[in-house]
Order: sequence, then C-alpha cells, then structure tokens
Amino acid sequence: MKVSVVIPAFNEEKYISRCLESLMQQQEAADEIIVVDNNSTDNTAKIAGKFGVRVIGEKRQGMTPARNAGFDAARHEIIAKADADNTLPPYWVKKIKSNFSGRKIDALTGPIIFGDFPLKTVSLSQLYSRLVKLIVGSEVLLGMNYMLTKRIWEKVKPGICWDDKLVH
Repeated sequence: MKVSVVIPAFNEEKYISRCLESLMQQQEAADEIIVVDNNSTDNTAKIAGKFGVRVIGEKRQGMTPARNAGFDAARHEIIAKADADNTLPPYWVKKIKSNFSGRKIDALTGPIIFGDFPLKTVSLSQLYSRLVKLIVGSEVLLGMNYMLTKRIWEKVKPGICWDDKLVH
C-alpha cells in the first residue's frame, strides 16, 4: 500500500519547510509528496523544490482547486492531505498505512493538535469533529489532516463543491 501526500500551498514560504522537514523525517517514508503551488507570489514553490518533492501548479485560485489538482495528480492508492503549516508527527505515514491495511476504509481524519493552543499536547480532534458535526449535521473530514483512497476520490469528485466559501 502506497501513500501520496498532497499539500495545497498559497504563499506558504514561512511554513512549507517545516512541513516538508517533518515529512522527510517519517519513520516510514511517503511514497510521493506533491506540493500544489496555487499562484504563490513568494518563494513557496522554490523552497518546496529544494526538498525534491513534486511541485505542480494550479492556476484556479483557492483551496478547493489546489486540493483537487493534487488529488488528481496523486499516483498511489491512499491520498493523505496536509496543510502547508502542519508539522506531522514522525509516525504519521506509518500510521496511515497501518490504518488502511487490510481494512475496508474509504477515508479517515487524523488527529489535530493546534500548536498555538495553550495546551499544546491536547488533541482537539474529537471535540472539533463533534462541534463541526453539530453545525453541519453530518460526519466530516477535518481539512487539516485527512486521508482517503484514490478509488473513493474518483467516485466523489464529480459532486465536490468548488466554492471555498461553502466548503468552509
């Protein structure tokens, strides 16, 4: 089982190095890392390129078009999405592979720890998920850290909302 990591990025030169460094230090390497440069006017793409990752461009502005371009470009059966300002724990890719291995899972949300939250060691994923479920009325994938199969992406992408204001 192979994992493609997709990182949409717009003017993320302050954060992209830290994110990519955390991916380079994984216990089990990602099989592919794609940074989607979404018309950055800073050095985001140049910095990402120095890490030897695949950098692709997306001219349509917005998180949704950038994410979708990355998901479409992903070559492997699991697509893991991370934000450019994420610092991923060293077991992240290994845990993704373990969670999907031998199971019939379409998608998962990973844990989220807000680095600027006073209780840095507390994962707020469950609380955040429950709050969003109350607001939206259904289960959701948390945008900062989730993964899905390429198969399910191909199945759901025709119905994806392209309006970032509605997505958020």
